[in-house]
Amino acid sequence: MLLDWILLSIAIVALAVCVIIVIRKFPHLRILDIESARKHIQQRIKFSIIEERLKRKLKDTTMHMAHRVAPTHSKIQSIFHRLQEKVKKLELRYTQVVKQVTPERREKNRQKIEKLLETGKEFIEKNNLIEAERSFIEAISLDHQNQEAYKKLAEVYVLQKNWEHAKESLEFLLKLDPKNAQLQLELSQVCKHMDQMREAFEHAKTAVMIAPNDPKYLNELLELCFMFGQKYTAKKTFEKLKEVNPENQRIPEWEEKLKKM
Repeated sequence: MLLDWILLSIAIVALAVCVIIVIRKFPHLRILDIESARKHIQQRIKFSIIEERLKRKLKDTTMHMAHRVAPTHSKIQSIFHRLQEKVKKLELRYTQVVKQVTPERREKNRQKIEKLLETGKEFIEKNNLIEAERSFIEAISLDHQNQEAYKKLAEVYVLQKNWEHAKESLEFLLKLDPKNAQLQLELSQVCKHMDQMREAFEHAKTAVMIAPNDPKYLNELLELCFMFGQKYTAKKTFEKLKEVNPENQRIPEWEEKLKKM
């Protein structure tokens, strides 16, 4: 009997967490100030994938517990059945809300996002970085996968020398566009500012793998090779640089550095 009630308690806690997760699917109902909005965006970057996995796992756990307890007590079985029905109703409610987004509403959101992006860019030009950040965060709140909004937000953080948030924004962008060499380069440069030199080296190397003939990526990788004493990679990178950009004025300088390695 004690075991039954322990299992029931676990199931109720699991349901409560499921309810919290479903409720969190309605972020547009909250109006955030600039600081809480920033935290909201960073949390979304870190936990969006984990949240979905947790929801599925908790649902499976609830159903599994119900299956184990049902044969032992009909009353507990009935309680579990009601719990499952509540979860289903919450999921149905969320699905209905998503479906209620009409084409007209989507078009309005698109136009609003476009306006926010333009406004944010104007604020950057005026060096009003706080308002620029606010505009891009609001754009992201309307479209959580808007790459341009994240790019401009990362640009704002770089201008603010807020390297941690810049890195998080760029890392999220890479999940949306993993083959983007420019993002790899920007992450490399941000990591250098954070004294995370090993990560900087890896991002530069990845950029060169994606775009092996682009001098700016080769240049970044070569400089990091000199820092880390990566003679073999430095030699290969230098030869490639001479091939694709033979007029580069720094070639004699790099040649001397290679000789000293």
